[in-house]
Amino acid sequence: MRFPPVGKRGYGVNATMVGYESRSFTEIIEHQNRNTVSVVQFETRLAMDRAGELLSVKGVDIAMVGPADLSISLGVPGEFENPLLISTIQGLIEKCHKHGVVPGIQVRTVAAAKTWAERGMRFVGAGGEHGLLLEKAKEAVAQLHAVRLVQPTR
Repeated sequence: MRFPPVGKRGYGVNATMVGYESRSFTEIIEHQNRNTVSVVQFETRLAMDRAGELLSVKGVDIAMVGPADLSISLGVPGEFENPLLISTIQGLIEKCHKHGVVPGIQVRTVAAAKTWAERGMRFVGAGGEHGLLLEKAKEAVAQLHAVRLVQPTR
């Protein structure tokens, strides 16, 4: 994840990674080690079962939960308030605290982001480009319907 002596990463650097500046190898390595964030994705029961091992790897900064895939793996697909899913994620949050790793989650709504922040998540993503674009498109169509510029098709 990082260059030696901190890690064992190979040298695959391009100009965008160092601000399009000419730098020595040593400067690039130091810059990348300071500015790299390592995220481990937790989306399966197996990953959750082995969370202690994964979080103990030196250099892991964030443990990111993918609740949709995790819910499928746990046998409760799409049941985002299912007690099994919640307790599994809460267990990861506790392990993150123990290992000094930031717990994170990607959810679909701002309300869910707020809930998970209250439950202990410190790195939270809400929504995605598809959902955000869809919501804005729905708003635009609703406004057009309101002024009768577009007729409902239902």
